[in-house]
This record gives sequence, C-alpha cells and structure tokens, in this order.
Amino acid sequence: MATPSVFLEAGVVFSDLSGSVACIQHLVSRLSQTDALLWCARANLIVANPFNKDEQRRSYLVETFFPEPDERQRVDRWLKKNAASNGTAFFRAQFLELAYWVARFSKNSPDDGTSFVNPRARRVFGQAALVASSLWSDRVYRNLSTLQTADTARLRTEAMPMARSSMAENSRGSIPYVAIGRGALLWSRYVPAQWSECAKVFKEATGLDVDAHFRGFSAILAQHIDIRPEQLTAETGSAGFFSDAQWKDNTELRETFPLLVRNLSVSLDDLVNIARRGEHDEFIHAIKTRPILCTSDGRHIVLDPVFLAEAAAVGPLFSIADHMRSDEKRRDRCFAHFGSAFESYVADLVSARYPDRPPLARRAFTRVILRKGKTNHGEIDAAIVTGACEVCLIEAKAVFIPNAAALDPDTYHSVVRAKYGASEKLKGAAQLGRIARVLATTKLDELPRELMEPKKVLTVLLVYDHHLDSPGHAAFLKQEFAVALEPDETLADGWFRKAQTHVSAPVVITIDDFEWLEASLANFSFGEFLTEYSRADPERASDVRSYAFSSRFWKQMRNPEAASQSAVALLQDLGLKAFGAEWVSQSANLLVSAP
Repeated sequence: MATPSVFLEAGVVFSDLSGSVACIQHLVSRLSQTDALLWCARANLIVANPFNKDEQRRSYLVETFFPEPDERQRVDRWLKKNAASNGTAFFRAQFLELAYWVARFSKNSPDDGTSFVNPRARRVFGQAALVASSLWSDRVYRNLSTLQTADTARLRTEAMPMARSSMAENSRGSIPYVAIGRGALLWSRYVPAQWSECAKVFKEATGLDVDAHFRGFSAILAQHIDIRPEQLTAETGSAGFFSDAQWKDNTELRETFPLLVRNLSVSLDDLVNIARRGEHDEFIHAIKTRPILCTSDGRHIVLDPVFLAEAAAVGPLFSIADHMRSDEKRRDRCFAHFGSAFESYVADLVSARYPDRPPLARRAFTRVILRKGKTNHGEIDAAIVTGACEVCLIEAKAVFIPNAAALDPDTYHSVVRAKYGASEKLKGAAQLGRIARVLATTKLDELPRELMEPKKVLTVLLVYDHHLDSPGHAAFLKQEFAVALEPDETLADGWFRKAQTHVSAPVVITIDDFEWLEASLANFSFGEFLTEYSRADPERASDVRSYAFSSRFWKQMRNPEAASQSAVALLQDLGLKAFGAEWVSQSANLLVSAP
C-alpha cells in the first residue's frame, strides 16, 4: 500500500459536502456508532492488507460505499485523472480519522448490528470517509502554512515532524507477518543474549512468556488480519470478527490467547470517552497501544493492522519499560539491551548474506574497532560490506522518538539530533561521518586490508524506526553527517570528498526495507544498489523501497528470509502449515506486482 500523494475530496463527488467538523458531525450522527466503528476497522483491514491489489480495494470500497452509479462514475473519473499522482479515494489514515469522529458524535441506533444492510447507511459512511480525509490532512499539516521558504530542501526539513505524523498514521508499515517473525527472533534469541533477565521480566510485564506472545499474534494474523474484499458483505459477514475464546480448542493457545487479547484490546466505551473529550492524539495513541477494538457484546476486531504489527515486535519493549517506570536506570538499560540486540540481528543478516569463505576475499566485517596506538577512533557496531572498489558502512540504531516530540518543529529537530546526529555525543549519522573521516585520513592499526585506504565509502543508517525515512529526515541527517565528516569538498549527487576518498551522504534504510534488500543481494551488489540510488535521488526524497520497486532492481527483489522463516515456524507450531505456505506464495506475488 503506497502512501497517497493526493486524495479524493468530498466536494468532487458531492457538491453539498465540505471538509468541515460541522459536516462530518451531521453525517456521522446519522450512523449507528458500533456498526460504523466496526466498518472503520473492516475497511482498514482491506486498505492496509498488502496482499489486496489496488484494483480489488478500490472496486470493493467504491461499490460498497457509493451505491449510486453516477457517484461511482465521478469517483472513477477522478481516480483515472489522478492515477499518475497516486491519487486514492480510501486510505488507512482516513479510517482512523473517521473512527475518531464516529466515536465523538455518533450514537447507537435501534437497528445497530444490521444498520449497514441499508445502502443509505453505507452511502453516508462513504461520504463521511471523504470528509474525514480533509480533516485528517488539516490536522496533520496544520502548521504547513507557517513555513516561509522557497527553498524546497529547507522546506522539506522544516516539515519533518508533519511528514512523520503523516507516515505514522498512513505509512505501509511492516508487513505483519515479517514484523511478527522479526519480533520473535529478537525476543527469543537476540535480547536474551544481551540480557539474562529478559524472559523473567517479559513474563512479569505481559503475563505471557515469549513463545506464547508470538504464537498468539500469529493466530490473530492467520485468522483475523488477512481479509479480502470477497470475504466481506454489507449484510452479515463475520470476516475480521473474533472472540477471546476463539482458540479454546487449541492446546497451545487455550489459556494464553484470551490474556493476549485483553492486553491488546481497547473497549468501545473507552474510545468514545477519549473522543468526546476532544483528545485526538490520545485517541490515536490508544489504538496504537491497543489496536484491537472490543465491543460490549464481546466481539473483537483489529482496528489497525499496522499498529498491531508494531505491537507484536516492539510492544513488549514498551510494556517492560512501563513495568520498570519506577527505576529509570533499569528502564534505560532495557532500551540499551534492545538496541544491542538489534545491532546483532543486523550483523547476523549481513554475515549470513556474505559468509567468510577463504581463500576468497572477505566481504563482510562486524564489530570493527578503529584503533591507532592507544586511541580508539570509534567502532562499527553493525557491519561493513566491501565491494570491488567501495566500502559500505552500516550503522544500526534501534532508538525511538516520542510521539509528543512531533508537535513542535524545534523540539523535534532537537530530539532527532540527540538520537541520530551531532549533539553532545555523536550518534547515528554523525557516527558514520566520524568513521568515514577516520578511514579517509588515519592510518589505523590492525585494520583488515580490505578496509584500508578506500577510494569510495558508502554510508547507511539502518534504523528500526520505520518513520525515519519520511521526507526531510535524510536532508537533516546529511547535515549532521557533514558536521562529523568535516569534508574537504561537497560534490554533486549527494557525495563529499575527504582527502582522497569520496564519501556518500547517509542512505537511511528502515529494517522493514533492509530485510527485503538483504535477501535480494544474492542478485546484485550492495554497493551497486547504493550508488545507483544515490545517483537517482541525491536529495533522498524517496525511501529506499519505493526506489527499489520503481527501478531496474525490482525484478531481482526477494522476500525477507530470516523473519519469514521465523513467522512460518510459529504457524507450523499452531498446526497452520498450509497458511504458512500461502504466505510465502502471496509474498512472491506481492513482489511481482510491486511497481
């Protein structure tokens, strides 16, 4: 699912509608609250499912919510006109926004439970969804008019917090099964290797052991996330709904599944109370931390599958941190352990892709310390990959930016600088700049010959935060990188010269994208990909996956291997072997149709 560049506004289809609070209040007050919230969730399961093709999503949602032929024709004409701009009528953030206004202004009607059988109700819902698009845009980009500059690069940098907020509610996020598989690997193998207390504290914070946590997520994924248009009907379709007793006959999940569901559920009443206080940010946070909606009659449905995927992989980290809130030092160590585990995970991915096979030249190095005499000039925590004439430096970081930081641009820039730039300590991009400077200017002791006096250094900032590649961040981090690199010359196409070495500005790659890219390096070299990306997008305006699937590389892209195998193993433990095989098949089809 691509993030929309433009969206269909209500006035294009309905001349009497506007993108105002008064308009959406009028519309949603005509909807039965529980039915409407459940349909926000069901629509989101359609638009956020990467296995649903764009044509499938569009046809189903347009036909469901616009029953009048002339209205559908207006929608279709607009979509064709705006196809080149990735125009869309329905998208993920829109239904999160609509859920807020439904919770705030709707009430249950006597026919709740069957109200959407009436095509008039579905039409009102479609109208409200279009109005919600405008309200979402107004809220997220409310400060855009205050940015006064004709400099596109500077404008993009100043708009960073708005871009992040947009991506947080509307990005494709992780493919759920990949995130669940990665999370299972991190928490069962890599975090315990760094932290002996991990299993004990995990159980204290969540009430579940690690295996039960991820088996439960896999069960939700297998039965309740992968929703296709043909499974839904406006009448009595049950696709997406489940209860906490759903797996009572499964010996692996009989006791643990209800606890997991309770941990992840937010009640309809709680959402309504938050919305009626006008707490929009709190409303989104409630869904992010508890992405399953629970109705008064015991039905459950996933409100947002992207937030659910996040809850699988990093949710335990924040549950543990909350459990330790009275001991700040211990809490900070928890985040540090997770960061070290992430570095090890990345290092193993790289080492597995480029195994050491003497007498062939070594291609990958991990945990390399740069030392001259008694002076330590830094360390590459994750990996270095060598090529024919280049060295690729990978710095991996699993740090997190508080949502509240995005409310103020100055605060946001300060937080990003502190976590990834040249603040009191060099972090992330600035670390890469310092290491590239050292490689270019210092004769180091005991350095592998493959790394000595490189003519070209490519740099990668590999992050867990899958919003850090949103527009503006790469340009900002390039400046932080340059502070530490101290270049002798700024070159074209996002490159610098330091002494005799050409150094690229950092390429920001999220772990979601790196897992796809790493699996695909059997077909092309890392240096080749990074060089062509830098040449095609020197300002780093597009993210790496968008480039990969719109370039010559897309036919050579492959599915993430380690995380996929981990997820399939979880399903096999539940006796769902066929579903695991279907995942792999669907993912291959997803790649084929990516552009």
